[in-house]
Amino acid sequence: IAINRIGMDVLATVEVAQDLSLDHGMSVVALGNTNIEAEVASSSVAIAAAPRGGISASLSFTMANNDIDSVVKASVRSAPNQHHSLSAQSGDIVVQATRSGQISVDGIATAVAVSAGQSGSAFSLSGGATLSRNQIVGETLAEVNSVDLLALGADAVDVSITADDSTAIEALVRTVAASVSHRWQIRGSGS
Repeated sequence: IAINRIGMDVLATVEVAQDLSLDHGMSVVALGNTNIEAEVASSSVAIAAAPRGGISASLSFTMANNDIDSVVKASVRSAPNQHHSLSAQSGDIVVQATRSGQISVDGIATAVAVSAGQSGSAFSLSGGATLSRNQIVGETLAEVNSVDLLALGADAVDVSITADDSTAIEALVRTVAASVSHRWQIRGSGS
């Protein structure tokens, strides 16, 4: 059994308390990257052999439980109950939040049961199970709140506000179960 959890908050914030004029641009960038790689394997073998009969049982179980909860925020905002401006004479003004996350799981369960007996019954049982539960939740936010962003300079100035979110789950789960039972009887010859 594999249990993996990641919780993450990435915050990049500029709080403007008065009107600001910058000679060069400004970047407020929040980047969050989370990854879980899980490999789980379980094997079970049962063998029974007896002259009067054999009984065998084999069970195998694997489980992977993976959770990513991440929040990535980039913001430019005014102090509470205020409204201000932020200007740049040259360069870019960038507010960017980027979140990426991936869960990769490889799970396998194998169960083999073999029984043999000379007379009577030979019984064999085999069972396997593989379970994978994966979840990626969270938030990606790039915001400008109560601030006017102004490009004033003769040089071209870009104002860019972007939020990118890229998450993926890849799970490969396999279960193999095999059972073999053999019974034989030896008969004597009579004269």
